[in-house]
Amino acid sequence: MRNSEVVLNNLVTQATDENYRFDRLIRNLYNEDFYLRAIGKLYANSGAGTKGSDGTSISGFSNKDIEKIIDQIRNETYEPTPLRRVYIPKKNGKKRPLGMPNFKDKLVQEVIRLILEAIYEPIFLNTSHGFRPNRSCHTAINDIDVTFTGIKWFVEGDIKGCFDNINQHILIKLLQKRIKDEKFLRLINKFLKCGYIEDWVYHKTYSGTPQGGIMSPILANIYLHELDKYMANLQNGFEKGSPNRKTNPAYSRTSAKLHRRRVKYKKNPNEETLKEIKALEKEMLQMPYYDPEDESYKRLRYVRYADDFLIGIIGSKEDAERIKRKVGEFLKNELDLELSEEKTLVTHVSDRAKFLGFEITKRVPKIERVSYSHGSMRKANGNLEFYMPHDYAVKWLKDARAITFKKDGTWKPVARYSLTNLSDLELISIANSEIRGIYNYFKIAKNIHRQMSTIIYAIEYSTLGTMARKRKSSVGKIKESLRIGKYWGTVYDTKKGKKTMLFFNSPITREKFSSTKTDESVDEVFNLMKHRGRTELERRLSACECEICGSFDIDGEFHIHHTNKLKNLKKKTKLSYWMKEMIARNRKTLIVCTDCHWKIHTGSL
Repeated sequence: MRNSEVVLNNLVTQATDENYRFDRLIRNLYNEDFYLRAIGKLYANSGAGTKGSDGTSISGFSNKDIEKIIDQIRNETYEPTPLRRVYIPKKNGKKRPLGMPNFKDKLVQEVIRLILEAIYEPIFLNTSHGFRPNRSCHTAINDIDVTFTGIKWFVEGDIKGCFDNINQHILIKLLQKRIKDEKFLRLINKFLKCGYIEDWVYHKTYSGTPQGGIMSPILANIYLHELDKYMANLQNGFEKGSPNRKTNPAYSRTSAKLHRRRVKYKKNPNEETLKEIKALEKEMLQMPYYDPEDESYKRLRYVRYADDFLIGIIGSKEDAERIKRKVGEFLKNELDLELSEEKTLVTHVSDRAKFLGFEITKRVPKIERVSYSHGSMRKANGNLEFYMPHDYAVKWLKDARAITFKKDGTWKPVARYSLTNLSDLELISIANSEIRGIYNYFKIAKNIHRQMSTIIYAIEYSTLGTMARKRKSSVGKIKESLRIGKYWGTVYDTKKGKKTMLFFNSPITREKFSSTKTDESVDEVFNLMKHRGRTELERRLSACECEICGSFDIDGEFHIHHTNKLKNLKKKTKLSYWMKEMIARNRKTLIVCTDCHWKIHTGSL
């Protein structure tokens, strides 16, 4: 059995050659070490205990199940179970379909994902940021901040129903460009066509990658990598002009005039000439140095996150419209996808373009005095600024049912009835996590303080209102009873004594890109060390030893017993032996023999 980390690192080394085609990849799915690595990745996820359409999850999965999966894949008798479809709400009020695979299918998909990531990650372009290691929404925004300087027009791109409309035949053909293992591709095709169950009715899938599937993000990136390459070629064909743009003729004339006045003042200092010099300096600060009408200078910038992309154009509006049409034609003709007309907009830089929840616009240049000898100069000329949308706070609070609207259109905080059964500690913890989550995402926005002040105020008095409703008291009395110094919160007991949890009181400050970790976490060269080492669960499962009775059998069957949250066990008044064992180990999993696992579920242990 080859070590999976050695195999993956070898794949990464070969993947740097874009002309290399991979063969015999399916043999990696016969390797038990890959499945142990996949289990180590999956078990820590909050959805590990989620059941698929057949009612199975990680709990009860055994090492013998791995052997069965390998035999079925080797014989090509492995058939993925149809997904259990659920719907989750979207920001626009609609619902997004989500497929829930069972644990066995998750495991096989994770192994496939590891292999595909090793093959494709080294060749993905830096303009792609969605669903990739060490990349995020913030790295995409940072890329825009660095590369979009001086742009005049935005093209806000949105692909209509991208994940649901991916053409599976085109996807398989794209995979065949780098992979010539037909058995491996047939297995991927089975997952694409496994279908889903909704309201106990089976539905076939003829297009798209299932949202919720483990390997769906990497498959979508492989598909849209063609768009990234097309944009790189389009950029090369669109851009023209030397690196230095033509100087603005008006700026040159004013600069020459200013020089003559300075020479005149040096020969004959007088008040009238000095006033002319100051007026000309002020005029130059309001005037662009480069020629804004220079048609010989064009630039194109592009950033993509999943199916959303933003294009920046230095050129005319007609150039931006032409680029939009070309991108739409490429998507339609080559990838069988369609741009969303209502969301794909051409926006001037002085207006606000929307991307990944932020509003992006031109920064107003600052005129600052550098020194007495050098006078004033412009700073941040041509740079962009990022804003948290003005209606975001009210919309989020409305969706969370933390506010209600009056007849005059104003709003006020109200109790959240769905949380009335929670303790004060849980209410404050939820409120703090909501505030911290929004702040951590939008902390680079220029208007973060004003928008967050609205959210903090509403959540604070909504939380106090919820507590007051429970106690049938007033908000003022509740806040006074919970006051701790300048702030308010609650005191709770722990094993180490009493602790205090205060309502959110951290300062709200805007963070610059240089002070965030987003730019430091981007790996331009694929990190080979990411495959190193085994997780603790992998070592425990491969040890073939029951963690309850201590029995050891190298050929025996051992199951994973899993619980979603340890704190749910700690709340129980009567603890079984296995519960005490999990709490003592501070682990959500136990590796147990078949006999002990049966006793756990029958309550006889």
